[in-house]
Order: sequence, then C-alpha cells, then structure tokens
Amino acid sequence: MAFDLQGYVTVAERHRLALEKWPELRVQETPPKLIEAGNQLFIEVTTTVWRTPDDPLPAIASCWESYPGTTPYTRGSEQQNASTSALGRCLGLMGVAIEAGMASKDEIVLAKQRNSVERHPSSDRPAKQEQLRVVSNSEPEPPPPPGDLREPSRGARPATEKQLGFLRKLAKDAGLTISDMDMARYAADSRMCSDKIAELKGD
Repeated sequence: MAFDLQGYVTVAERHRLALEKWPELRVQETPPKLIEAGNQLFIEVTTTVWRTPDDPLPAIASCWESYPGTTPYTRGSEQQNASTSALGRCLGLMGVAIEAGMASKDEIVLAKQRNSVERHPSSDRPAKQEQLRVVSNSEPEPPPPPGDLREPSRGARPATEKQLGFLRKLAKDAGLTISDMDMARYAADSRMCSDKIAELKGD
C-alpha cells in the first residue's frame, strides 16, 4: 500500500512553524540510552519543548529506534533518527502542523523504507529478527563475523566496567573524546571494546 505524503510536513518545517509562533521556544533532549523490550534493543531519546522560558507545562515526547538499525538508512544514524522523531512528536503534541496526522513526513519515509527492506531483505544480511538479537551473558561468543564493526557481534557479551573505565582513561590520555553513541556500542560488545583499547594502546 502506497504512502500518501500529501499534507505531511518534515520535522524541520514543524520546528520552523513553532519558532514563528513561539519565538522564545527552547528544545532539550536527554542523552540517548539503550532499552531492551520484547527481545529487541532500542535507543531511546526524550525531548522536552518549552514555548517560553516560564512555560509551566512543556511538551515531552520519547521515541525509540531499533539498535542496530534494520535498514541502510538507519544503521549508524539510530540516535539521530530517534532525536528527529522525538522532536517531531513533541511539536505535534503542541498542535504544530498536524492536519494530516501526528506523524511527520520524516517518520512516514523511514517507515516506508523499513517496510521495503523487511519485504525484500538483502541476501547478504540476516533477517530483521536475527539482527535484533539482544546481547546475553549466557550465550557463548562465536568468532566475530566480518562486516560493519559499528554493530555489536552476534552473541556479544557486554563490556565490563573495568574495560570501559580503561577505555575512557586511554581516550582521555590521548586527548580524544568518545561520543555517547560510540561508548554505547563499546559497552554492548566487549570484543569491540577490547579492539578499541588495543588500538589506543598501539598494540
């Protein structure tokens, strides 16, 4: 079934319209966090929008994005997609450009891409259910598969606090900053974390 985008606007357009209506509008989002639900892993972003500095009842919305992303359009951009969706939903709750519905054009396009990939999965990638297996401490860890190291290995074990602490120290000593998104990936896969530690140590 085709998606009719007539009447839907992008999140950027919603934001522009909101700023026209409330010039003092301010937006704040929480740091992304990983959430497990229904044997799947998601990145959650929550956004708060104040119409004015003293807005007594700001709008708040949360959005989840599958992690790792299940399409070429979402893999590596999970946090950004969740952030955009959360802002769009927040502005929608405020009544901005919702004539066609609460969803933004961005969400409709991503949903269409996701459905297309699920109907016609690439022969060189696992099916959606396999991609979304949640890390488990009890499952034996197989050799890391070749491919995109941005995704945790199948059956990966989470990194220990000692590993993560050592990684942060090495990065700090090297004058580097590890983003929250990258740190979440290292936290989800001890092997990936060890590889990064070895890289920073020059092993």
